[in-house]
Amino acid sequence: MFETVSDAELVDFMGEETREESAAMGRHLAAVGELFARREQDYQEAKFYFTDVVAAVAAEISPIQNISHARAVAQVGLARTLRERLPRIAAVFRCGVIDYRMVAAIVNRTDNVEDEVIAGLDEALARQVHKWMKLSQPKLRDRLDMWVAKYDRAAVRVPPQG
Repeated sequence: MFETVSDAELVDFMGEETREESAAMGRHLAAVGELFARREQDYQEAKFYFTDVVAAVAAEISPIQNISHARAVAQVGLARTLRERLPRIAAVFRCGVIDYRMVAAIVNRTDNVEDEVIAGLDEALARQVHKWMKLSQPKLRDRLDMWVAKYDRAAVRVPPQG
């Protein structure tokens, strides 16, 4: 497959594919979030108040992706968070400049942030996170916690003792 490609072109190709993979995952999750929003509206209009929309969407997407229902439920949750609480981070993800590892860390570390301040934090993080791709997981966690503390001091996760 790569017989006629130079070493430099091969390295460039890897970088392009890495960015495209991230962008594709961002677009994929945006589609899941859109499907959830549509189903939520449909179910409200139909007065299906006792239907778990997350479970229903997961049931729709799990067979097409060949994943378990539990994985699909988690995917719907992540897609909703990006759509509803972190739309600016979602946009950066769709550009391919941050990866799934970064998005998962952001979602995890901002989960406790109050709804009233999450939009400001989302905006601030979206301007910064592309610079943090090379950080180790502990350094990324600490950087995210620093930003969370600026917006919602009570939302910073406390590490376990011992």
